[in-house]
Amino acid sequence: PRFDTTSEKVLLAWRSGGHNGGNLQFGPDGMLYISTGDSEVPSPPDPLNTGQDISDLLANILRIDVDHTDAGLAYAIPKDNPFLTTPKARGEVWAYGLRNPWKMSFDRTTGRLWCADVGWELWESVHLITRGGNYGWSAMEARQPVKPETKNPLTPISPPIVAHTHDEAASITGGHVYHGKKFPELEGAYIYGDWVTGKIWALWYDGKQVTRHEEIADTHHKIVAFGMTESGRGFQPLASENKGRMPLPLSSTDDGGIYYLDYSKQGTLYELARNKVEKTEKFPTKLSATGLFTDTAKHVAAKGVYEFKINVPMWNDVGYSISEYNIALPNDGRVTTKVSTGQDKDGTITATYDPKWPAGSVLVKTLSVEVGKRKEPRPTGDLDPIETQLLHFDGDSWSAYSYRWNDAGTDAELVPAAGAERTIIVKDENSIGQRNYTWRFHSRAECMRCHNSWAGTALAFHPLQINRGPWGPENVPGTFIEIHPNQLDTFLNAKLIDHAYAEQSNKHLSIPMVNWDTAIDDIARSYLHANCSHCHRANAGGAVNMFLNAELLLPQTRTVGVTPTQGGLGLANPKLIDAGNPWNSVIALRIAKTGTGHMPIIGPHEVDVEGLKLIEDWIARMGNQVTNAAELLPKEWSEALLKDKLAAVDGAMQVLRAVDDGLLAEPLRQKALDIAWSSPQLTVRDLFDRFLPDDKRVATLGLNVDAAKLLAMTGDAKRGAAVLSLQGKLGACYACHFINGTGRDFGPNLSHVATRLQRGQILESILTPSKVIAPGFATVMVEMKNGGAQTGFVVKEDAQSLALKTATGQTLALKKEDIAKQTTLPTSLMPEGLLQSLTIQEAADVVEYLGTLK
Repeated sequence: PRFDTTSEKVLLAWRSGGHNGGNLQFGPDGMLYISTGDSEVPSPPDPLNTGQDISDLLANILRIDVDHTDAGLAYAIPKDNPFLTTPKARGEVWAYGLRNPWKMSFDRTTGRLWCADVGWELWESVHLITRGGNYGWSAMEARQPVKPETKNPLTPISPPIVAHTHDEAASITGGHVYHGKKFPELEGAYIYGDWVTGKIWALWYDGKQVTRHEEIADTHHKIVAFGMTESGRGFQPLASENKGRMPLPLSSTDDGGIYYLDYSKQGTLYELARNKVEKTEKFPTKLSATGLFTDTAKHVAAKGVYEFKINVPMWNDVGYSISEYNIALPNDGRVTTKVSTGQDKDGTITATYDPKWPAGSVLVKTLSVEVGKRKEPRPTGDLDPIETQLLHFDGDSWSAYSYRWNDAGTDAELVPAAGAERTIIVKDENSIGQRNYTWRFHSRAECMRCHNSWAGTALAFHPLQINRGPWGPENVPGTFIEIHPNQLDTFLNAKLIDHAYAEQSNKHLSIPMVNWDTAIDDIARSYLHANCSHCHRANAGGAVNMFLNAELLLPQTRTVGVTPTQGGLGLANPKLIDAGNPWNSVIALRIAKTGTGHMPIIGPHEVDVEGLKLIEDWIARMGNQVTNAAELLPKEWSEALLKDKLAAVDGAMQVLRAVDDGLLAEPLRQKALDIAWSSPQLTVRDLFDRFLPDDKRVATLGLNVDAAKLLAMTGDAKRGAAVLSLQGKLGACYACHFINGTGRDFGPNLSHVATRLQRGQILESILTPSKVIAPGFATVMVEMKNGGAQTGFVVKEDAQSLALKTATGQTLALKKEDIAKQTTLPTSLMPEGLLQSLTIQEAADVVEYLGTLK
């Protein structure tokens, strides 16, 4: 078969710009279903506010008839599409509220339409798409409120069937429901995966709830699409009017294989197969059981385990810290490198290096910190080991593991796959002497997001990092220093690497110096390489199309003068790098700020002040005759000038540098902080959040709420009323509830909620709305014989009719003879997570206020 390219005809077009959807599926009804995204950059979320808007084609599942045409169209709009009579709505819309519905498919047995929607900051979602459904974006991201004020009152939000947090998924890829012979244990399962983490899951859904959900494979592949042989997809014989639209029944020789595409350098098609485990070994749950150290407590490496040093480590939030590195190659193995040469269009000869690691290779990184005041000093030194990270190569792919050290520093225990947290007391330069710090042990999936194949997986043991020397112990006066040769030579002599591996780069990362006047370009590029390039390089998963690996020339990085695709965070005319103007450069701004948009996303979450100054100075020297960015600041500061500068983000960046350099004397410095902390601009507040005293920092509840602790607090009803006002943080509640005469009559009237619920019950109804659903407010989905569907609450029902209240506040009278199916859903239409953006005191105030409504 061949494509006749001259037959191409454009049926439909929509705005592109990032999240484009673009999946096409013919349904069992013969109609063409089309997924579209919000067409914009990842951040800020949904800048066009199109997610809840059905007046355009964006962020939707569309449904059209390609066999017929309407006037002025190259297709027809089916007469049973849900919004044909809705004012200003596009008739093509079948369902809406989707961010980037990357892949969808029909279960050819049940006819259900499954769709995987790529999430924003917290959640990756799997949805079942129904006629007229609203899937939340950008009012919600799964259970997380994002822009709740934008919620479309036309349709209640349907929660995802399954939602994954970003410690296990980061860009979901939809698949298919399996009905094949090859894997009878997967019968009826929806098979899907993730582009970033390479994981594959199976979920079973009985029409009302998920009955089973399992991870069935953990790969290191960029899963971009799934496919199944046709019996695997369960294609069924179709009615005669649909023949030609759907595949015909298949031969009995097709056993039902499951395939997926890996969008890697090679572009590979894989088939899913059962594991055949012939021998099982107990996995080392203690670091001492790995065999890497003969004395774990003293970090004495075993024979064949080599220490190495790197030029530029990643920034670590804890300033008083060190990282130690080891490499182990089994059976006297070594890294061998295949070299391929090519030629660019301009005639330049290029070389590609492909290192091959021996199976069983291990890379080790141990992080230790200097804690705050101890009751007793530790005998092994001033630094306490906190975490040891391992990368293990099994001959096909790398896997990541973390070990958490015990308080005595004698051994470390394997951290669960999902990661963990630990609060430690660390030394602080401020007068308080020490502070609490939450150490995050990242999930194994998060580790592999940075240690990806595009970055070479081994980020530390890389020629750019280990090309250093001579080196030796710290220079202590009066002691002998043994100078070692260059590490590359050392490892060549030890036969850990071959010559091609050592020669693949004639550069090295530049070690930061106190005075970087002459080497600032190399040092700044080295800093960006170590902290950013594992994601921000070709194909590595960074959402911005810029390349920060140090091997490239600056013009090849796609940064200077380039407008950011993910927004300017409040800058009026932002550039990734605005040569000569660090205050208008988004790269510097993302290092400088805290909260949403801070870089890097994974790893450190505090600001590297010295690293920020380095990048600012580097940008300032582009086209300016200055040695550092501070020379571009005003020479004299006043309260009026501070107010003027802090009214805009670029001015706030200047004030921040003045504060960091100590250019503002008291009380002017405090005045700058007070103005910034009260700024109406979130980015300005984020820039100065790190100066807030601990007692003024706002700690929000998040998703894990301690209900007992919250209920034990004393709330203030007046403050709670403000939080629950139309202008307050929970103003979106009025989209469904009446409170003292204001709001919409859809959910329970809350004006007298305290007459039927006690404080504990009120809190429970907010935290887990599906646990106890108020009488009369069970969610009912009604499917009509004409293909339509309605969701709402049953107001009245008899043998002949059903009165259903919908989210618009209207009550529909439906005849029983027109209803094909009526289903009571186990979940409430009220979303979870409504309190997570509140402080615990604000939540207690809201509960107190609701408790007064009698």
